[in-house]
Amino acid sequence: MYVNKNSTHRSVEQGVLRGRPFGVVMILVSNGLQKITRVICATDRYVVVAVGFTLFVNVYFPCVGSVDRLFIYEELIDNLSVCLNNFPTYKLVIGGDFNTDLDKYCPASSLVGSFMSTYGLHRCDLLFPANRIATFFNDVLGTESYIDYILVSDASIGRVSGNGSILRLLVEVAL
Repeated sequence: MYVNKNSTHRSVEQGVLRGRPFGVVMILVSNGLQKITRVICATDRYVVVAVGFTLFVNVYFPCVGSVDRLFIYEELIDNLSVCLNNFPTYKLVIGGDFNTDLDKYCPASSLVGSFMSTYGLHRCDLLFPANRIATFFNDVLGTESYIDYILVSDASIGRVSGNGSILRLLVEVAL
């Protein structure tokens, strides 16, 4: 398991946390895969781990109302792209809290859409629409939305089989 604790340490050192401070990003890797696993890069908002010839990425984008939200989106995507460009032949599995509804147009979803096009990424919620469920709920307002996603590269699509389970997809891509 790799956990990037830097953001948590900095937040705690500042005193009592108020509002919605973001936590940590992590990727859990089975002990049986440790010999073919290495951490590629890690920041406060993403971690990239190679398992064999597949890059697994966990991301946390800023939520609506965050100061400099679009700047953080652009910076995160630019920095992540620099990391991914070092592994052009690897398959990609990117998951996490994108904090934007990719079905609705807004500047944040447009940035993510461009990133997806650049890397030939496909949304698993669209690959397996029968399994699609909302990922954010506001009971007070009675609303729900889709802001958490798993994206896979074109190379991964051909490996999808069986009942279309996301877990099955991740296991097949890794091996």
